Amino acid sequence: MKELTIQLPGRTIVNVAVLLALLAAVITSSLSASAAPSPAPTITKIPGQQDGLNNKQQERLSQLETALQKARRGKGEAEADALYQLGQFHYSIGEMSKAEGYFRQSMTVEDKLHRQEQSLQVRIALAHLMMAQKRTEDALVLYKDALAVASRNKNTEQIASVLDNMASCFLLSGDLDQAEKLLVESLESSSSPTVKASALINLAAVAAARRNNQLALERSQKAIELSSGSEELRTIGLAYRQKGRAYANIGDYENAIGAYRQAAKNFEEDVETLLQAQVLLSIGQLQLASRQAQEAKVELKKAIEIARGENDWHLLIECMIALGAAEADTANFDAARNLHAEASKMAQSNNNKRCQYLAASEEGFDYLLEGKVEKALDRFLEANSLISNVNNSNVKEHAEILRDLGLCYRSLGQMEAATKYYLESAALFESVGDIENQALLTNSVAVVYLDMGKRSDFEREFDLARSLAAQSKNRGVIACLAFNRAQFDFMEKKFDAALQSYTEAVEAARAAKDTKTECMSLNGLGFTCLAMKNARQAERYFSEAAKLADAQGLFEARWDVALGLGKTLRALGQNEQAEVQLKKAVSLVEKERTFLSRDTFKTFSLDLRQECFLELIDLYASMSKADLALELAEKGRARAFLDLLAGRVNRSSADTVAVVIEGSDEKKSPISSSALVAMTDNTQDSVVRGVKIVPRASTLVESSAYSPVNAAPPSLAEIVELVKHHNSHVVEYCMLKDKLLIWVISPTGEINLAPPVVISSLELKKKIRDTHNSIAQAAKLPKDLADQDKTREILLKDLYSILIQPVQSILPESPDSVVTFVPHGALFSVPFAALMSSKGKYLIEERTVSYLPAIGVLRATEKIASESDRPTENTLLAFGNPITKVIAFLGTLPFAEKEVKKVAALFGE
Repeated sequence: MKELTIQLPGRTIVNVAVLLALLAAVITSSLSASAAPSPAPTITKIPGQQDGLNNKQQERLSQLETALQKARRGKGEAEADALYQLGQFHYSIGEMSKAEGYFRQSMTVEDKLHRQEQSLQVRIALAHLMMAQKRTEDALVLYKDALAVASRNKNTEQIASVLDNMASCFLLSGDLDQAEKLLVESLESSSSPTVKASALINLAAVAAARRNNQLALERSQKAIELSSGSEELRTIGLAYRQKGRAYANIGDYENAIGAYRQAAKNFEEDVETLLQAQVLLSIGQLQLASRQAQEAKVELKKAIEIARGENDWHLLIECMIALGAAEADTANFDAARNLHAEASKMAQSNNNKRCQYLAASEEGFDYLLEGKVEKALDRFLEANSLISNVNNSNVKEHAEILRDLGLCYRSLGQMEAATKYYLESAALFESVGDIENQALLTNSVAVVYLDMGKRSDFEREFDLARSLAAQSKNRGVIACLAFNRAQFDFMEKKFDAALQSYTEAVEAARAAKDTKTECMSLNGLGFTCLAMKNARQAERYFSEAAKLADAQGLFEARWDVALGLGKTLRALGQNEQAEVQLKKAVSLVEKERTFLSRDTFKTFSLDLRQECFLELIDLYASMSKADLALELAEKGRARAFLDLLAGRVNRSSADTVAVVIEGSDEKKSPISSSALVAMTDNTQDSVVRGVKIVPRASTLVESSAYSPVNAAPPSLAEIVELVKHHNSHVVEYCMLKDKLLIWVISPTGEINLAPPVVISSLELKKKIRDTHNSIAQAAKLPKDLADQDKTREILLKDLYSILIQPVQSILPESPDSVVTFVPHGALFSVPFAALMSSKGKYLIEERTVSYLPAIGVLRATEKIASESDRPTENTLLAFGNPITKVIAFLGTLPFAEKEVKKVAALFGE
């Protein structure tokens, strides 16, 4: 619809009839996040804002009130005009109640004067105000009244324009059929090219609402052709903007940006600065979706300058959110967070709930890109809480927040929670007909199953995602699906197929200008070539990926590159260069840990990143750097437990807290995680980047100890001092893929690395599992007891020969001498005390045995032991059959209570 501008004596008329800017945005926002945000009226203050008027506004208000006082002493025409202008002023500063009062007074005077055109105008102005407040039924009453006035005037152009505005009410209320009927009537009843163009623009909005984007394009183009010969630059600009939205809805961002630029040009020439800024915002958003963050900054800064100049806080907030996204996408994380924090404060002060949750969501994405996953999770949870309490919130924006929550939980190893949020997000995208994002979220569910090793579930969900994506020509979607197909083929050791899929992913990602997926796919090609013993080609792929990862500041990709190059350079015999890359990978892990404060998240992070530690340990061992290998082995183990102990020493809370995840009645223990294979999630970023259905009224609880302290790993010097103070021989193990490393640190501080025990980790794990079963499982029949005992003895002797025999000569011979074992991985399941020598003696008979999860733990335990408030005698704190709210669902353990009482009796109780 066009803005009907009628010049009347004594008045300056603006924003009288047409609501295209309001309603086209409302309609298209439910279809595509790429549509421009709902533009506010031409105001300088958000409705409800309590700030005082500035000097210029106060001066203008005084002038208008003085003019009204004078007018009331004269003729009625002057009074009606003065009342109308006061209504305009209060509308412009967001004082809707006062504006409505003045408009109604003006209408009463006009009806007495019988000035038909002015009476028409004030009714349309009142209806416009009500539309801005989403009072569509009240607005419709006034439009019908205005139509009656226009009909009495027998002015076909006025009739057509009022029909346009009546259609806007039906559009906002969702009655597309009635809206279309009125718009067609307006189109046919007018001979004015401008009015016809306005009707076509809104008919295009109707087509877009019905997801008929091709028809929307055709109607927009006709509107452009009809209005191009006129001087109505604003109408031409609105037609181009609607055309841009139609292109954006079908994923043709290049043509969408071109149409938006043409709209911006027309708005600038017509001095419609706010409409120009709104279109610049849309251009910036589309450039972000196209991975053109630097270009987006230019457009968004222009839009911010205009919004500030016009004091349009709503538009300013949206532009700042988008600019923050652009800063984060170019790795300027501090600038991004500052912009989003400022936007959040402004949104809160203006009670703008939508911008509050958008700002929180985008700040979460800032943290996510920087690798601060737990902080990102907190912001996404806040955004989800905010949007869940907004009536009629944007479904796509809610779906995007749920998607990002799923990504966070997956990154933190919480696979069930990740699946839950991904499925909820996919359902929301499906509800608004967004097949592309539905396909991507279904793909994400498949990735989680792949992470968990559920291959059949992966293939089922992946095939569904592929069938959904078949309807799309979006190269970004194709790239994501090709990448995950390659990941699956790599897991299955189908390396030729993986190379083909990774290559397809790279090509599609480049076409879509999706740098993130391109980088991940290049890393995938590198790892595949490495697995195929083609180290030279792997080095080329990793080097290419490194440039993209560093330029974009992608934490996950940078870690993959460092690990991949380290392994590749080792394969090429370039050990010094390999050491540099592997140390870089380890330092990235250490940086990631500083952002985590929950025990399960820290444990998962370290488990996920173990390979870089093991690779560097193996390198140091091969270079005869036993000391450095030991120091690194300590850095890579038991750190979450050490953090908890350090928190205990510092009196930080280490209580168990419940991480509340909406959507399930069950309370579950932390989820065990398999090694992640997919390098990162593959959901497409939103248009701002990669942002009301009521959720199920229930909760899923993930128990996790709060662990805010990140204890430093022990240095080599500290390791030696801790062992000296402990006065024990310490035997530390490290399981590598093809060998077992064993260090012995004596009470004097001497460090010895035994010759590597050549055994694969798979074979060693099987021996440990068989030994455990021989002890834990009873014989089915009495006659089987002897065979079982014999088998158990063989297995215990076998493990003794692997774990003890290589360092037997270094260990003390006295049975009273303490030997402390520090297992690694599956070795924690080994019953060291029961291991049997070739002479048939148990280890506990030869040595006094103790255990540690890591040498570094001694630091915290010794500090705790030295606390002044501890009792002088040894004490025992033991629990049996505890019942708390967190674990009540597990039931009682009465025999545990009996056992703990027997243990307590040993201490005199």
